[in-house]
Amino acid sequence: MKSEKVKIHWIQVCSYPVHDKIVSHSHEFFHYIYIVQGTGQMELDGNRYVMKPKHMYLTAPGKCHSFQNTGTELLVTCELKFDFFDISMTDKMARLSECIDAGDTPILGILQNIRRESVNRRVFASDIISMNIQEIYLHLQRASGRGQSSAARDDLSDVVEYIENHLDCDMNLQELANIVCLEKTYFLKKFKQLTGLTPMAYARNARIKKAKELLRCSDMNVTQIARVVGFHSVHHFSRYFASVVGMSPSRYKESRSLE
Repeated sequence: MKSEKVKIHWIQVCSYPVHDKIVSHSHEFFHYIYIVQGTGQMELDGNRYVMKPKHMYLTAPGKCHSFQNTGTELLVTCELKFDFFDISMTDKMARLSECIDAGDTPILGILQNIRRESVNRRVFASDIISMNIQEIYLHLQRASGRGQSSAARDDLSDVVEYIENHLDCDMNLQELANIVCLEKTYFLKKFKQLTGLTPMAYARNARIKKAKELLRCSDMNVTQIARVVGFHSVHHFSRYFASVVGMSPSRYKESRSLE
């Protein structure tokens, strides 16, 4: 008898009214939750996430999770609970990020196909479902950016990279928390634990570091450098630079050129 590659315990589109809550629990199988509509807050293995449309939340076996509709409309999800009987593949799926932006992927359509195959149970259904789940894994792998970016890596490197690549832009705490799909207060606490600074203080330090580099090595004048590192006023930039470095940008540029 041919052994099953996958077992679907449950796949369903679910609706949760405003304030509805699923209390903390765990399973002995995988539980994938795709957000179709609405917003909420999820706690997964001690991490807190803002639930929003086209994001997917991945609960591995044994991981505690809970969530609540914290929005103003119905929270609609497509949920898949399954076992996969390939040890190597199971290990890979367990190592995926807990929260992944699946917005430009066909995952919702693949989930709908799994549901059809699970209901109809036509010939080769198990094989097709197995391939569908592996396809979901590959899309999630691509979306989470193994080698690019991860939605919620513990080191928050996506946020650090964003700050350092957008020094000329205004940024706020909520915008930075959204990058890694974390609730704002929890994100702030986690960022301070990992860097010793608030995100805004980290951005200020990065701006001064970049300004010093440009003053030493570039042919830009002080006004141009002020714009590049996110200061709308050269006078504000000069005052802030002097308060941190102990000399004006012009004097710093001159002193570096004499070395």
